[in-house]
Amino acid sequence: MTKNFDEKKVVYSGWMNLFKVSVNGKWYEYLENHDAVACIVQDMDNKILLVEQFRPALLSKTLEIPAGCIDKGNESKEQIMIEELKEEADLDVDVQDIKEVITYKPIVGFSNSTMHIYEVKVNVKGEDKEITGDDVSKIKWVTISEWKELIESGYINDSKTMMAYYYFMSQKR
Repeated sequence: MTKNFDEKKVVYSGWMNLFKVSVNGKWYEYLENHDAVACIVQDMDNKILLVEQFRPALLSKTLEIPAGCIDKGNESKEQIMIEELKEEADLDVDVQDIKEVITYKPIVGFSNSTMHIYEVKVNVKGEDKEITGDDVSKIKWVTISEWKELIESGYINDSKTMMAYYYFMSQKR
């Protein structure tokens, strides 16, 4: 976002911040929220890990690739991703095994946040299971074709999970 504004007002300050700025005499609102990391996790059977969690903005549960906010002090993005995989799916991943594959701005119409998507192949046979964590309620391992069907049916409508799918499919596999 441009730093050249005439005036800036805080509309709301909390976990996310809402600002109103004047640029060349015209007022705009934008959301300042955390950058985030997400990961395409593939098991030894080439299944993809999805996590189920409640999303208050939708008032429903979603299936998404594992992800987390970059809000943990001075830890690297990779370390935060590794912690999220442990927390959300009880997976142990080494930093040298994950690779950042795409970075993008998911909601440029009103936020300057950045999403960093990684990929990792884990040497486990993924098993669906219920989780008693704070955010995630279930982990589900799906085939590539099931992932596609979940997106095409509209069941998955999360931008990072869709972006991850289209990135994944664009690679020669």
